[in-house]
Amino acid sequence: DQYIDCTSGVERLVTCQNHLVFDDKTGDCEHPDAANRPGCTAEELYGFTCPNSIGQARYAADSDCRAFFTCGVFTNYHPRLGGCPVNSVFNPSSQACDQPENVPGCEKYYDSP
Repeated sequence: DQYIDCTSGVERLVTCQNHLVFDDKTGDCEHPDAANRPGCTAEELYGFTCPNSIGQARYAADSDCRAFFTCGVFTNYHPRLGGCPVNSVFNPSSQACDQPENVPGCEKYYDSP
């Protein structure tokens, strides 16, 4: 997602970083759940839909041991992508980042191929 910023008569192309998308309403880069722009919704981008439940929870991403989705009232129950710091992975049991050896299926996540 990119847009043109014009400051003091100088145009520059701005690219949204960190999985953000351009929001037509705010004129800035936002989380897909906040922008909720057709074609760029969190559900369309990530292929994940939050369960219909009350409360807030995190769900592991199938494609990456470090990644998880947060679903809650502050995201209007659209998934928001998050990630764990390097050398840790998401542990669905504790709902937090953890050592790879503590998460079944992610024990060798940082091992060299």
